[in-house]
Amino acid sequence: GYIFDNKIKSYNYDEEKAKTEEENTPISEVQQMPDTVKEYLNKIIQICNNNNIQLVLLSMPTPQSWSAKKHNEIETYANDNNLKFIDLNTDDDINIDWDNDSSDGGLHLNIYGAEKVGEYLTNYIQENFDLSDHRDDINYINWNNDLEKYNEKKGKTKEYVQQYRNYIMEFKAGY
Repeated sequence: GYIFDNKIKSYNYDEEKAKTEEENTPISEVQQMPDTVKEYLNKIIQICNNNNIQLVLLSMPTPQSWSAKKHNEIETYANDNNLKFIDLNTDDDINIDWDNDSSDGGLHLNIYGAEKVGEYLTNYIQENFDLSDHRDDINYINWNNDLEKYNEKKGKTKEYVQQYRNYIMEFKAGY
């Protein structure tokens, strides 16, 4: 889920450092998943398999807690279990701007970062899965109603963020 966040707290993302860590960490170096996490992931996989659901593991962009060793562990687990794994920390196509797209200094995304992830995942799903479009289906009217509410709240959140940015720029200009 996502909680609307109108805050911006930048993260001093060192892209060169992140790339170096990723390139210099051998795939054999992992940070072990706790046993409980593996136990529940195994249960989720079983439920998905029993219901003919293709599970995709997803790592959201979060440079404060991401590491190459965590990536390696999840990637190995995904490969061992024939799962797709998307790590948005290593994908350059998503274009997260850590000066503007984080609400708390690199742990969580704000509305701008969430929109980028949403667009990326929408494209991924459209390219990799054969799902029906139910936007005009009366049986899914509640989804459309929720979308209207979401878009209204998103607009208000973006308006607040823009006002905040303008205030900060005016404040800085005054000094």
